[in-house]
Amino acid sequence: MKRIYIAYLLVFLGIIFGSTGPNVIFFVMKEVERDVSVAIFLLLGGMACFFVEFLDCLYKKESFFNSVKNVTIVPKKLWIVAGVSMGAIYSFYVRALQLGSISETMLVYRIGPFLSILLATCILGEKIKNWKLLLIATAVCLFGTVITKGFASFNPEVFFDSFMIFTLLAAIVFSLRKNLERYIQKEWKVSIKIIVGVMMLIGGALVSIYALFISGAVFTAPSLSNIAWLGYVGTATSALPIILNLKAYEILGNYSRVAYLEYLIPICGATIAFFMHGEKEIFSFFFWIGFGVISFGIFLADKSVKKRKTILFVCNGNIHRSVVAEICLKQELKKLGFSEKYAVISRGIQGCCGTVKPKYDNLTHYETEWFLTRPILERLGINLQEISTRIAKSVQKRDIQEADVIYAMELAVLGKNNNDFPNSLLTQFPEYSSRMHFFGDIEGDSQELVDCAESKNQEVHTLVNERIVYGIRNNMQKILNHVDSGGKK
Repeated sequence: MKRIYIAYLLVFLGIIFGSTGPNVIFFVMKEVERDVSVAIFLLLGGMACFFVEFLDCLYKKESFFNSVKNVTIVPKKLWIVAGVSMGAIYSFYVRALQLGSISETMLVYRIGPFLSILLATCILGEKIKNWKLLLIATAVCLFGTVITKGFASFNPEVFFDSFMIFTLLAAIVFSLRKNLERYIQKEWKVSIKIIVGVMMLIGGALVSIYALFISGAVFTAPSLSNIAWLGYVGTATSALPIILNLKAYEILGNYSRVAYLEYLIPICGATIAFFMHGEKEIFSFFFWIGFGVISFGIFLADKSVKKRKTILFVCNGNIHRSVVAEICLKQELKKLGFSEKYAVISRGIQGCCGTVKPKYDNLTHYETEWFLTRPILERLGINLQEISTRIAKSVQKRDIQEADVIYAMELAVLGKNNNDFPNSLLTQFPEYSSRMHFFGDIEGDSQELVDCAESKNQEVHTLVNERIVYGIRNNMQKILNHVDSGGKK
């Protein structure tokens, strides 16, 4: 099965599970206080994510401790913001459920994917290619939210009632959380289950504090059946859809393509609400008109987004050469004002095809190599802070699929040498050979760019790093022409 179909299947599974959540939580809130319910299912969902990650590590014979330790790589402020957004979403959303019908809440909440597409341009670097279309999409989505309240309420006051305010607040925070979780997934080597687990635990803890010490909620121990239902909400309807969507994003590589599919959730949710709670909005003319209008607005928003062109550097372990090349090119693109037009990433072939991953995942952990390299990079003006926070990643097929041009830092890595690695790029991904090039093509030098990992010779380190940095700085126009032409020489 093609990977794109797998991605869409994951999204639709997330839709099916996610649409049951509001119906179940609405049922539980008849017996358990609103904020207490939110806190419990967030905490249970977060713990479930860590438990599943533990089982996954056992199956793969990997270290669960190392998986959890990667959490510390992500800035604490980012985790806090992500956790706050997780807690706020459900607090606002559950409050809206108490003020309106489940079907109406879910439909208005679906403006969130549109807002997510908008935020993706700032957080994920997705480019807007048609601002006029985006403005039209904005008007269409807002128009659709009004329609869901019926033509009788077709006036500006509809946006000032409590139901609409809380639902739109939930949608806004939803869009922020969606982008933050994808940003963390994209920039750091953290397990998807750990990302979701940390966000839910932080969100649950904050909602607990709010419920018990600020809002003055009276805590009464929920029954075992209610705990079971809240556990279902936290795992199957909250954590699982997020994980499935992040998996789909990994495959598709473009957030907007995942976001706009989520507008189908209201149909599933309204259908379930009819059978569980007797709501009849699924048969309402206004529901279907509102659904159609909002869906069309999200579709227009998706069409207004333009994906940045991607440049991929690949070396053996993604420890040294490819990382220096990535950071150097990013710095040069920033100077030229092209950061929003081009994305730069780096990967390694170690860890692919059954090969062993690098011993450490960051250059600074290799004492001799870092001791010899650091002063050279300082002299060349390479950002050492960014070097120290980088985590080695093995190249995946999706990385190759998304890249417009791929530069191998070594001929053996590319697969055009008598001493080719068994996991070379051309061996793994021969169908994408037209995009693959040796780094020396940039500077017109066919001489091998040696791996200096085992070398204690200062001159070798100097030559390798200077060749990378000067090769990029002196050939920026050639690189840009190369990527704009789709990797063709």
